Amino acid sequence: MTTTQLIRLTPLDGAGVDNMSVTLGWVVRGELDVERLERSLRSVAEKWRLLAGRVELLEEEGGAKLWAIRVPLGELGPNYSTCTFTTASSEEVYDDLVDLHSSVVVPTAPIHLYRVPSTPNSNAEYLATQAPLLSVHVHKFTNASCIGVTVPHGVFDATGLGEILKGLSAKLHDSYWNPPTLPSGDTNPAQSAIEASPSDAEVTWSTAFVEATTIGRALWDATWAREVWYGLEDKCMFLEKAVVESLVGTAKEEVREMTEGREYVSTGDVLQAWFLMAAYSDETDSDHVLACSSMWSARSLLGTEFERYPHNLQWTYDMPDLPISTLHTTTVASLALHNRRALVHNRHLSNIKPGMQRSPNPKPYIPHREWKRDSWIFTNQSVAGLTEIEWPGSGVMTERFFFHETPTAMEHHVAMNGFRGGFLIQGMLRPML
Repeated sequence: MTTTQLIRLTPLDGAGVDNMSVTLGWVVRGELDVERLERSLRSVAEKWRLLAGRVELLEEEGGAKLWAIRVPLGELGPNYSTCTFTTASSEEVYDDLVDLHSSVVVPTAPIHLYRVPSTPNSNAEYLATQAPLLSVHVHKFTNASCIGVTVPHGVFDATGLGEILKGLSAKLHDSYWNPPTLPSGDTNPAQSAIEASPSDAEVTWSTAFVEATTIGRALWDATWAREVWYGLEDKCMFLEKAVVESLVGTAKEEVREMTEGREYVSTGDVLQAWFLMAAYSDETDSDHVLACSSMWSARSLLGTEFERYPHNLQWTYDMPDLPISTLHTTTVASLALHNRRALVHNRHLSNIKPGMQRSPNPKPYIPHREWKRDSWIFTNQSVAGLTEIEWPGSGVMTERFFFHETPTAMEHHVAMNGFRGGFLIQGMLRPML
């Protein structure tokens, strides 16, 4: 019998993200080497045994429920599946390969090109089916191939996905990669470190999410209807390198002048501000307010040993609400600084501690929505390097990258990723954008 190790997750892995999976999608030109891709994926899952694990649900003392991964150690049996790999083909042409230049909006490809319908959508489905954590689907057209990589969001965040792709890239290009070390002991190291950290700052509650109730669940299920009702579409905007450098450089210089060099803004701050101002550029008389929340990672606060921690370790912070009618009188630099100051104020471990509390009946969190309060959630995934992988084959070049949450994408949730020196900004966008 194969020896196993139980990897305990944390309540952060069960705070709503466990009800969805994440699918990354690439569109590539050239002759993709599908057989080599499959061999390399299975080799990565063999080396990083966490990927070969299966989802479990633990009931701890007091009735608290917690997700965990049962990881096989030692030699795997011949019938043990380390990952799910599927393929499909079409004699049609992939016809959405418009040139990426300056700033352009491109439609995302249908999700069925990146994953098969049987792919689980939640930790509960992974538990019920005992499916491998890693699923990969390749759909070949006559002029391009779509590659989809799916994992449970209740196990991996963007950093974890980045580690999977780093391992795959190393295998494909014969370079060195050592997988993240499996934790030892009966406790999760991130949970122990956060619980042991001093509570030396005031806790600020984010309004980005609320606990789901029966009514809340119904509202969450109505997300799809709102997308149809308001005409929102899942689209991706590309800003080329020259556009990003000009926009970010100008804003950073303005912030330096405004603060006499005492404060700064990041590229993500600037792009987020620019996007929001573009979204509301024609709503100068709106009586709504802008409520913007963003994700931040606790890894750097916990130390270098958590840099490669693959599970969910992020929390949200809120930028103070602003009347939408005032956006046309502000600048990108001012709005970016407004957001940066909110991050500096909220980025401490005391804020994430409440998210680590166990509960016998944990309720999922859903996006918070109020009438006349336009709520947005931003996540900058560029640090994970999700778009940097070079796929195997002859003349293969990545043309597109997409980020999907399934089964239902949150409206007004925007993901940002670096691409070709520029940036991809993807979310549920209105047709005018």
